[in-house]
Amino acid sequence: KFFGESHRDTIIAATNHGLCLRHLGRHADALAIHTAVVALSEKTFGPMDVLTLTAQNNLAMVLSMQGANGLAEDVLRPMIANSVLTYGASDERTLTSQSNLAKCLKTQGGNAKLSESVRLERSIFKICKHTMAPESPKLIDALTAIGRTLFFCGQYEKAAQYDRKVLALTKRRFMEESEEMARAANNLALDLAHLNRAAEAETLTRRALRATILVFGHGSGDHKIMVQNLEMVLDDQNKMSEKIKVRTMGMTCGA
Repeated sequence: KFFGESHRDTIIAATNHGLCLRHLGRHADALAIHTAVVALSEKTFGPMDVLTLTAQNNLAMVLSMQGANGLAEDVLRPMIANSVLTYGASDERTLTSQSNLAKCLKTQGGNAKLSESVRLERSIFKICKHTMAPESPKLIDALTAIGRTLFFCGQYEKAAQYDRKVLALTKRRFMEESEEMARAANNLALDLAHLNRAAEAETLTRRALRATILVFGHGSGDHKIMVQNLEMVLDDQNKMSEKIKVRTMGMTCGA
C-alpha cells in the first residue's frame, strides 16, 4: 500500500513470507510467492541485482523440495553465471548456489549429471580450501558433499577417504556430542559397512548414536535411523544377541 509492489522493501517482505511458508512445509504457496518475486525483481531491477539473485535461489530451492530438480537446474544455471559476475566466483553466495545445483544434478541421477555434480563439488572444495580456515563449516560441507556423491555412485573406498577427513575436521570444530559429529561419524560408518568393514562401522555407528540421543533424544527420527544402522552392522557380524538388545532396550547413551 505504502511503497507499491515493485519497491525493494515490498519485495524483501514477500521474500520473507515465502521463506516462512517454505519452513512451514507449505511448498506450493511458497512456490507461488517466489515465482512472483523472481518475475518482479527481474523486471524492476534486472538479472544482476542482489534481490533477483536471492529470489532465483529461493525459487530453485522450493522447486527442488517439490521434486522438480530439472526446473530448479534451469533456474540455477543462469543465476550462477550472474552471481559470479555480481559477487565473484569465490563469494559464499555463489558457492552456495553451486552447491544447490550439485544437489539438483545428483538427485536427477544419470552418469553425466552425477559426473558434473562431482566436478562442481570438487571445484567448491578447492575454492573453500584456499579462502577459508581448515575447520570452516563451509569447507566441511564441501568435503561432505563430495563424499556423499561418491557414496551415491558406489565408490565407497573414495567416499571413505573424504569422510575420514570430514570426521577429523569436524572433531576439531565441534563437540563430540553434536549433530555435526553424529552426521560425520554416521557417513563414514556407512562407507565402511559397504566395504564389509563392519567392526569399524559398528564403533562409529555407536558413536553417532550416542551423539544423536544427546542432541535429539530417544524416539526422534534421527535416533530411529541410527538404531537401524546399528542393527544393520550387527547383522553383518552375526551379533544377533546384540541386535536383540538394541531393539528391545532402544539403546542408552552408554551403549
